[in-house]
Amino acid sequence: MIDKIVLSTKDYQIKDFAPLTIRPGSYQYDTSEVREFELFHNERDDIVRAGNAFYNSEFYNLDINAKGLKVTLNPNRIYYSTNYYSVNEKQCKEALSKVEKDLQSKGFLMDFKDTSLARVDIVKQVQTEHPFRAYTPLYRSLSGKRMKSRELGITTYNYGNQSREIQCYDKIVQLVDDKKFTDEHFRYFGIDKNSNIARCELREKKSKPVLRDLNIQHISDFYRSGIFEHLTGRYRSLVSDLVFKKGIDESQLKFDFVNEIELLQAFKNAFSASDAINKYILFQLGGLNGIIERYSSIDNFRQLLLDAGFARKTVYRILNGLEKGLSIVSDFRQAKRTSNIPMLYSELYDKLMAA
Repeated sequence: MIDKIVLSTKDYQIKDFAPLTIRPGSYQYDTSEVREFELFHNERDDIVRAGNAFYNSEFYNLDINAKGLKVTLNPNRIYYSTNYYSVNEKQCKEALSKVEKDLQSKGFLMDFKDTSLARVDIVKQVQTEHPFRAYTPLYRSLSGKRMKSRELGITTYNYGNQSREIQCYDKIVQLVDDKKFTDEHFRYFGIDKNSNIARCELREKKSKPVLRDLNIQHISDFYRSGIFEHLTGRYRSLVSDLVFKKGIDESQLKFDFVNEIELLQAFKNAFSASDAINKYILFQLGGLNGIIERYSSIDNFRQLLLDAGFARKTVYRILNGLEKGLSIVSDFRQAKRTSNIPMLYSELYDKLMAA
């Protein structure tokens, strides 16, 4: 459900014991100008000027710059120490209260519940029937309204602009690639590395789209009863309207991953491993079409090889393999008149849009 939250305020006080790290302003070499900003007043009411300041805790990251104070947090990491699992409404309030108390104890004073929401990420994580890569043609065919589509690596698809974005990715691959997340972590958190987990994140990256799209404005909104039900409805509506529009144009899809696996397995069962791959390349990727187009039939090609002096035994062995492969493809296509893509799309859509 809720993932990253960024809150901001210009109304804050910093105690002298606050564990801030102050970064000096940038220095312009040719003019000797130092770019510094008024960050806050200390307890003696002296103005503290610098480039920026920050403090990182186990619960949140705090930054102060010319625009004010910003706190970045993730309720899931606070409550579970990982964002693989999502907090419920009650647990979210507990995580936020823990941040509020910690800020107070560290000397960062503000009206926490009145701080503005500068960013809110909402996520849905589902277990799919197939590996994430099986849905690759589907993700490549999607596009967002007034959004740029990007393929980030082989297991992440992003549709977004400067204000908001939707990102879909393989959560298990993301955890495996995280060097800080070891096999011990998988065991500790009870996560199966072989599971098929797709994650879809709606990221509202600025205050205006947070208010416009989610109808929330301050951190206090997360303390409202029924807020998670409200945000779940907004997530379903926005993700469906922006990217996962019901229905799909199959003409945009280049191949059906699931069907291709089944066809390769049929070749593997009929030929040796290396020969199976060669036959697949020949029949499915265009090689045989060239023979038929040039010589009209396999029989004409057979006679051509014999006339060119190839041994009859060699010619018949090779062409019998061609005819066997052709029979496999023909039978397979007859059995697979329909694509799996609509089925995969419906599965993913139904799971992401479920309450």
